[in-house]
Amino acid sequence: MLSPETVQIAFVVVLAVVAAGGIFVVMEIYHSNGKRSARALMHDAEDSIVFLFDDQDLVDTTPAAQAMIRGKQGAGTDWDEFVRVFGPHFPHLRQRLAGLADVGTLTLTSLENSSARLDAEYWDGLVRLTFRDSARVRTTTSVDAIAIAALEDEVSTLRSLGEDAPMLIWKEDAEGRIVWANRAYLTLADQFSAGPSKAAIWPPVRIFDDAEQPSDIAPRLSRRLPAQPPGRAEPHWFEVTSVLRDGAVLHFAADADAVVRAEETRRSFVQTLGKTFAELSIGLAIFDRKRRLMTFNPALTDLTGLPFDFLSSRPQIHTVLDRLRESRILPEPKNYVSWREEIAALESQAKNGTYCENWDLPNGQTFRVTGRPHPDGAVAFLFEDISAEVSLTRRFRAEIETARGVLDGLDQAVAVFSQSGSLILSNAAYARLWGLPDDHDTALRSVSTIEATRLWQDKCAPTLIWARMREFASGFGDRTPFDEVLILSDGRSVACHVGPLPGGSTLVTFRVDQREAGLRSARVAKQSLSLTA
Repeated sequence: MLSPETVQIAFVVVLAVVAAGGIFVVMEIYHSNGKRSARALMHDAEDSIVFLFDDQDLVDTTPAAQAMIRGKQGAGTDWDEFVRVFGPHFPHLRQRLAGLADVGTLTLTSLENSSARLDAEYWDGLVRLTFRDSARVRTTTSVDAIAIAALEDEVSTLRSLGEDAPMLIWKEDAEGRIVWANRAYLTLADQFSAGPSKAAIWPPVRIFDDAEQPSDIAPRLSRRLPAQPPGRAEPHWFEVTSVLRDGAVLHFAADADAVVRAEETRRSFVQTLGKTFAELSIGLAIFDRKRRLMTFNPALTDLTGLPFDFLSSRPQIHTVLDRLRESRILPEPKNYVSWREEIAALESQAKNGTYCENWDLPNGQTFRVTGRPHPDGAVAFLFEDISAEVSLTRRFRAEIETARGVLDGLDQAVAVFSQSGSLILSNAAYARLWGLPDDHDTALRSVSTIEATRLWQDKCAPTLIWARMREFASGFGDRTPFDEVLILSDGRSVACHVGPLPGGSTLVTFRVDQREAGLRSARVAKQSLSLTA
């Protein structure tokens, strides 16, 4: 015997199955009624022009209505196509039908033809639109006037697009004969017509002598073609696109003169740069974003000795630098690990535009190497041989050091002021005399004639020579040298000489009276001995 719990569970299961089946039957009946309702809405109007819409979608039409619209056009809906066809005959059609669900029925009359009207009905979410024309002759071959108007409007639009297009458009049949051409093509074709007659001829002359045509394998073909009318110095250039359609070929030619001129200018500019780079005495190496050698000039091979075939193989930057190291064209590193670190730093600094170093090579040459960033992640390196410049600088510095050593060996204090009034040269005796640091760079740093004379004035007895010195140092033209005797604060007398130098500079010398200085030293020594005794 089954337990009461088992019987109860079986009863619940049976009840659920029966309920589910009932719901399915009800839904099927409702769905069938809906279909029959939609069919019923169209059944009474099989011979009329009737459209049935569910919101924006066209769900059914009569055969006569089907001939009037072609469904969705591009991204539009069925409702947009209906409004496009009937809108010109029933103004504000979209706005007037927007409230149809509230009123239920609505009749619109055409402003152009009072016998034409549009009946709109709303029923259970569906909209039935019936077009009626009491004056319309019903024959099997007749086409509705509105459909004709819509087709004529579309044809007019397409015709205006073709005629007013700035590009050349023409059509050729399977034998290559021109069967249609727009105004732009005919205007240019007239320039190719021979003879004084200006009368239009058909078919027009062929502007482009191009044997290449699209095929079934490649139905679309694009190329750049020239067209040079008689008497024109330079040809017109066009980007010609040909499309194979239904055995005929449609051609579209867009003006490409500006593009061709830009490319010629670019080509000429590149050639000019190439010639300029070829004549440079500075070696140039440009690496692309993947750090492969993209461009180099002959000076690079002359300076580095790297063979042309090696550089033309587009080596990596590390490969180029390794070859330079093998050829001893790089500063000799202490070890290979530090060398690789320096190479990585060189690349990153050049990318930021901050790399600039002098390479002292083992053979005595000196290269100035500069790294600069280029567009699209490229990097350029400039190699300049500055050996002569470095040698001249070193020789010049040696001469300066020699001259400074000679001046420092003099007992006479020397100071030279530039035309602008700045102290540019002095010796050790000058520093000792006026109590300055025995450091040339410190002594010469930002000292003007006014500051120097104030220093001298503080350490000397009053005299009128200082204003005369300032006026002499700032003067132009011929200047007469003069001499003066100064008395220092310690009682020593100093012979001062002020004279001109080439370039507007001024020379000032100070010579301490050695005899008087010796007597003063003897007096000081004698006083010291007496005090000691």
